Amino acid sequence: MADLSEAEALATPEFWNERYTRSDGANPTHEWFRTFAALEPYFQRHLFSRRSPESAPRIMHLGSGDSVGRSLPLSLSLTHTHTPSPPLSFFPPPPTHTHRRQTVPADLAARGYTNQLCLDFSAVVVELMAARHAAAGGIEWRCADVRDMPDAAPTGSVDVAFDKGTMDAMIHGSPWAPPPDVRDNTARYLREVHRALRDDGVFLYVTYRQPHFMRPLLNADALWDLDMDVLSGGESAFDYYGFVLRKKKADS
Repeated sequence: MADLSEAEALATPEFWNERYTRSDGANPTHEWFRTFAALEPYFQRHLFSRRSPESAPRIMHLGSGDSVGRSLPLSLSLTHTHTPSPPLSFFPPPPTHTHRRQTVPADLAARGYTNQLCLDFSAVVVELMAARHAAAGGIEWRCADVRDMPDAAPTGSVDVAFDKGTMDAMIHGSPWAPPPDVRDNTARYLREVHRALRDDGVFLYVTYRQPHFMRPLLNADALWDLDMDVLSGGESAFDYYGFVLRKKKADS
């Protein structure tokens, strides 16, 4: 990994294992992207109003990370002393702090969603988060690489998949011409999410990256019907984007 740039290293478990060993087990090492409170309108439109807690939807968090108010497997938490810059300056830096002490899975559990699966490819953070949220019922923490997760997420077993920063951690280099490893990693990831979702499932993906750069990566294999919400306001002056991906119908 010594030969990798930091942006490339974000897609390796070794990078995150090293960072997470610095956590004291109670506090996140870094906060990226929107908190649960800022995401509530997005969840209201695409989760709460469509799948009640009583229906016990299987919710898969594609990465747990260790930060407050966020869930991710290739996660984006770093020490407070250093925040990597996005590859190009027109990508806004994520917010660096929050005052809340919950994660998205814990907030959802508090609302009654108790059939949740949190995946991360860092065994260190999986152990940390399982211990931190041991008292929260209905959340399963597992170590898995989201680019190859058939054991953790069987085919057609997931109602809602959620990503807030995980796919972003796979991306580096020019957004106009993503390097081959970026195209390969994101394509493998999206095929796995597609496989794990039920036919009527939904993939919710939150990013700070510009939509015109993300759409070609998100639908490189033409698997999805895509919608998008602009997530304005919140903790940052910058807009974030909430993509809503559903399996493309056979006659689409």
